[in-house]
Amino acid sequence: MLMAFFIKLVVLFQGYAICQHLILDLLLMWIVTDQFMVDFLMDKYLSETYHLHRILLIYFLQKLPMNPLL
Repeated sequence: MLMAFFIKLVVLFQGYAICQHLILDLLLMWIVTDQFMVDFLMDKYLSETYHLHRILLIYFLQKLPMNPLL
């Protein structure tokens, strides 16, 4: 189910040249449990530009549970 969510994100953002690094950063933020690293990556998005897709990614990320495998 979670993989389907990421596939939908890929499809949703496939028109953007930055799609690949956005999805990889999203996966990284989901895997990382260190709050400092998560905050650092969030600040990275917020400091670049307030594009709608970045804000949506942050919103969806906050709705995801932390990685249950760790």
